[in-house]
Amino acid sequence: MPRQTMNETTMCIAGGGVLAALLITYLMASSFYDVVPARHQAIWTQFQRVKYDETSPPGFYWKSPLVKGIHMFTGPDKDEVSYTCGTKDGITFKGKVAITNQLLPENVLESYSIHGDNPDKANIYDMAEFLMQSICAEMTAREFLVDKFTDIDDLLYDALVEAQTKAKSGLKIEPGKVKVFKPVPTNSNIGDVIKMEAEHRQSTRTADEEQKLNAKQAVLAADKQQATEKLARARNIAEQLRRTDSQEKELARQKDKLNAEKERAEIRHEMDRAQAKKEADVSNTLAEARKKEKILEAEANVAYLTPEKLKEEAIKSFYNNHKHTFGNKGELPGLLGLLNMDESNKKPSV
Repeated sequence: MPRQTMNETTMCIAGGGVLAALLITYLMASSFYDVVPARHQAIWTQFQRVKYDETSPPGFYWKSPLVKGIHMFTGPDKDEVSYTCGTKDGITFKGKVAITNQLLPENVLESYSIHGDNPDKANIYDMAEFLMQSICAEMTAREFLVDKFTDIDDLLYDALVEAQTKAKSGLKIEPGKVKVFKPVPTNSNIGDVIKMEAEHRQSTRTADEEQKLNAKQAVLAADKQQATEKLARARNIAEQLRRTDSQEKELARQKDKLNAEKERAEIRHEMDRAQAKKEADVSNTLAEARKKEKILEAEANVAYLTPEKLKEEAIKSFYNNHKHTFGNKGELPGLLGLLNMDESNKKPSV
C-alpha cells in the first residue's frame, strides 16, 4: 500500500510539472508576438514610454518581450453619460445624454501622448457632464424642461466639438448623433405643474381651434357651393359649345358630301361628253369613209361605164328583158332605130 501511494504522488507531481512547463512556455512564446484586432491601432511602448513614432493597423506582429502593444479603438463609439445639474431658479435635474464619437486613426498617437489609453474618460464623460451643468445653469427650469429643450442637443454638440479641439483629444463628435434625453426634476414637481398647464392650454386651444375650425368649415362649404355652381355653369357652356361644334361639324360634313356628289356628277358628265364626242368622232369618221367610198365608186363607175360599155349593157338588158319576135323582113330595122334612140337619151350618172 505505501509503495502504491508513492507512485500516485510521483505521477501527480510529474503531471503538474508538465502543465507548469507548458504554461510557462505559452506565456514566454506569447510575449514574442501581438495580434491587433479589427478597428484598432497599436501603439508600441517599452517601460511605459512610446517606442515608435507610428502606429500599426490590425494584423499579426512579432515583437520583443519587453515591448508592449497598446490597442486603441478607432471605430464609432456610443457613450451614455449621466449628469446632475441645477437651473438658475434652484430646480435640480437628473438626466442622461448619448454621444457618438470616434477616435481618428491619424490622431491616435497624439491623443495617447496627452490623454492616455482612454481619452473618452476626460473628454466625453467628464466634459459632457460639465457642459450639461453649464447649459442647465443658464436656463430656468421651464426653459430647460420645455421651452428650450429642443435646442440643447445642438448646444451640447457645438460645445463638445470646441472642447475636443482645445483638448487635442483626437475625437470626432458625429454630427446629429448627440441626444439629450428628457431630464427628471429631483426637488420639485415642476414637471407635473408644466404638464397641467400644458393640458389647460391644450383644452383652451382646443375650444378656440374648434370655433376657428367651424368658421373655416363654413367658409369652405360656401366656397365649395360656389365652386360647384361655377362648375355646373362651365359644364353647361361646354355642352352648348359641344352641341354647336357638333352641328357645325354635321353641316361641314353635309357640305363635303354635296361637294363630293357634285364632283362625281361633273366627272360623270365629263365622261358622258367625252363618250359622246368619241361616238360623234367615230360617226364622222365613218361618214367621211362612206363619202369617200361613194366618190371612189362614182369615179370608178364613170371610168367603167363608157359609151361602148353602156351600149353593150343595154343590148344585154334588152335581150334579157324583152321577148324577141321574128316577123317580116321589113320590121327589124325599125326596131333597131328605136333602140338607138333610147340609148342617146340616157346620161351617165356622176
